[in-house]
Amino acid sequence: MDVQRVMKYGYEVWANTPMDDLRRSECLCLNCARFKPGDDDHCPIAAAGYQLCLEYHIAYMMTRCPKFEAESEE
Repeated sequence: MDVQRVMKYGYEVWANTPMDDLRRSECLCLNCARFKPGDDDHCPIAAAGYQLCLEYHIAYMMTRCPKFEAESEE
């Protein structure tokens, strides 16, 4: 595991850097049609997860979700 101290959003945290690189392409939240930050119909699961990220200065990758909707390929 490649873990190192990094600065993220003004906080020094431990990071598994290879997983950080995969998070954007593999996280269900970040690739879901229901992921609409700032919109009234933004996913409440993603919103709750984001609040945890803000409170604890973490990042996560959602790998299971009962509400996932694939984004359209338009």
